[in-house]
Formats: sequence, structure tokens, C-alpha cells
Amino acid sequence: MGQVECVETATRLRNAVVGKASKYGHLDVPFIIAVNLKDQLNYFGPDDWIDVQNALLGDEICLVSVMTNGSTVSRNCRNGNGAWWGPDGPRHTQVSALLLACGLGPWSIASETPVVVHHPRAKMPLSAGLLPLPKAFLDLQWPRNEIVYTVPQTASAIFTLPNNWPR
Repeated sequence: MGQVECVETATRLRNAVVGKASKYGHLDVPFIIAVNLKDQLNYFGPDDWIDVQNALLGDEICLVSVMTNGSTVSRNCRNGNGAWWGPDGPRHTQVSALLLACGLGPWSIASETPVVVHHPRAKMPLSAGLLPLPKAFLDLQWPRNEIVYTVPQTASAIFTLPNNWPR
């Protein structure tokens, strides 16, 4: 019988970003952290953006309050455990952006396109047009509090490679 494994992409990504953000101290130039997510499927799809939001902004939670009359009121919010956003606001502002890939390697460069996720409160912001890659921006206004993603340009187009390269 096979094993069941819980894949905690948000936790792995958060730990990678926090660990790398702390290594170099203050820099006078933009600082990009690169993370190549790997899981059993080497797949990063539209649903995985929830994990990126949870890693960078904090886990999404639902707070339920019991009122004095016995009724309940609930509201969605974020836990204060994000790599870039915590209970006191912005964190790791020395980081300009996250270069995020999933299963990227020399033989998958034409099919796996990295994405640049910009830190919304970076001390040294990365120019939006600097890298010819798809971009994502964090919207910190609740209730949205999510990632706004640009229309992607594939790595095969960026590097002028056939889609099935290297075959």
C-alpha cells in the first residue's frame, strides 16, 4: 500500500524566503531571492498561487467571534506569519523580489517559466521592466490581499527556443 504525504508548499516556500533573506544583511542594490520549488509532480499551477500568498503574506485564516447574545461573527484575515508581511506590517524589506520557479532545470527551460514576484514594500525595489519574465505583484488591500499576476510570456519565447526543446 502506498504512503500518503502532506505537501506543505507554503511552509517550504516561506522557510526558503526567510532563510535566504537573512543571509546578507543590508544591501545597497536590489536583492532577488531565487527559489526552485520541487515536488513529486514538478507542477506549479493556478491553485498554487494560494500557497505563494500564504507564504509571503501569511496563512489565510477565519476568525470567529462569539457575541454576548450568542451569535457568531466571522471574518477572513491573515495570520501574522508571512515572509514579507507580519503582525507589525512589512518584513524582510531588504528583499526586492522573489524569482520563483518549479522544477526548473537545463532541460526544462523552454517549458518552465520562472515568475518575478515583487516585494510590495522593498527598500530597493526592482524595476518592473528589468527582467523579461512574467511578473506578480502583491495587493495588500484587504479583502483582496492577493497576488496580481501579469499575462505570462513563456521561457521558450524569451530564449527563442522551440516549445519541445531540447528534443
